[in-house]
Amino acid sequence: DCIPESRAGETTLVMTTVGGNDLFSLVEDYHAGVPVADLWLQIEDEVLRLREAVTYLKTDKVRFPGEMYVVFANIFEFTDGMGNVDAYPGAASLGYVYDMAAPELVDMIRYYQEEYMRVAVETQSDMVFMGEGFCGHGYNAEDPSGPCYRSGNRDLWFDFTCFHPNDLGHAGIAEMMLSTVEE
Repeated sequence: DCIPESRAGETTLVMTTVGGNDLFSLVEDYHAGVPVADLWLQIEDEVLRLREAVTYLKTDKVRFPGEMYVVFANIFEFTDGMGNVDAYPGAASLGYVYDMAAPELVDMIRYYQEEYMRVAVETQSDMVFMGEGFCGHGYNAEDPSGPCYRSGNRDLWFDFTCFHPNDLGHAGIAEMMLSTVEE
């Protein structure tokens, strides 16, 4: 519905972020005791749906006869790659009493990131490295033992929900997306 049939022949740019809610749901399901095998099936289905959506946009010349460009982003998170959800001061009050550092979760998150890149390569689309861009702007940005530590003060890019971007985060997303389009 976003691209009216009357405009489907035009050169079109589709930009989207994906996976944040999937990641949050994955972590909640993992800590709720959903079997790991079921979680892997869920992840594989989500990646498949992304691949199908991008492939549809890029190859269905009956529906989209014009030139189609697709830009999507990989997943970002607020722990700066450390997985300790309790780094967010309000985590417990929002019910976030789990962590993302469990080895199974780390493997699943890595798989998401790798498969998103594979989708970009296979469909000749562009992927914004949003996870890497947000790295160092979360709640562990000042921890020198973290994988995202950068010396100097780093602005926090998350709002009170701890996993949605604040104004600075949205500006960061816009900058990353626009620089990808400009390239």
